[in-house]
Amino acid sequence: MPDHLWVGDIGRTQIRALPDELRKAARLLIMTLLDAPVPPEASEYEGVADAYRISAFNITVYYSVIGEDVMIWQVEADS
Repeated sequence: MPDHLWVGDIGRTQIRALPDELRKAARLLIMTLLDAPVPPEASEYEGVADAYRISAFNITVYYSVIGEDVMIWQVEADS
């Protein structure tokens, strides 16, 4: 279980721009990373060490796991 969950400025801005339903879905997906920072459904983000992406609820979250911290750096609505 991570010690800290950080959402960067870009990620926060992207979450705020989502419609209410997708904003709630993004928050739920991000919170699941507290229980399992790299769940089986996450995939490595090529070219960036310790970086992953996970998609669920019509949302994709890009993030890094650094030690015991999870850093969310991008949140997108799936097309």
